[in-house]
Amino acid sequence: MPTAADLKEREQNALGWVRDMLKNAEKPVNVPNGDFAAVLKDGIILCKLMENLVGAKIGPYNKKCRGNFQMMENGAAFQESARAYGLPDRELFQPVDLVDKRNIAQVVICILALQRKAQMHPDYKGPMMGPKEATENKREFTEEQMREAEYTPRAW
Repeated sequence: MPTAADLKEREQNALGWVRDMLKNAEKPVNVPNGDFAAVLKDGIILCKLMENLVGAKIGPYNKKCRGNFQMMENGAAFQESARAYGLPDRELFQPVDLVDKRNIAQVVICILALQRKAQMHPDYKGPMMGPKEATENKREFTEEQMREAEYTPRAW
């Protein structure tokens, strides 16, 4: 189980990637310094991130939030866009996780997963951080190779 220091480091890595992506965007966006959850709470930064990811699309979202309901709508717009981008449900967060600070660790997981997925896109030009997502390495063996393997001694 990660410690509080590990979570803080992951938060900073995730926010650093978001900041780098939006700083180098076609229309640069200033991501303020501060607490991870506070910076991302209204969902506007996350929606702008999806607007600037190659191959991603996001529906309409609230560019100014006046309350929790609009923040939740932005979180849902981000979630839908991230799912369409290829993130599995287990790596997504619920909008309430961010707005009410219920599960910030899941928000971090989602952003880091999005970063890994973005690196897979052939036109991605953003910063390379963290591990690269694994790809399938399918192997095919002949019948002869399979028979030979039957008589190979086991290492254990």
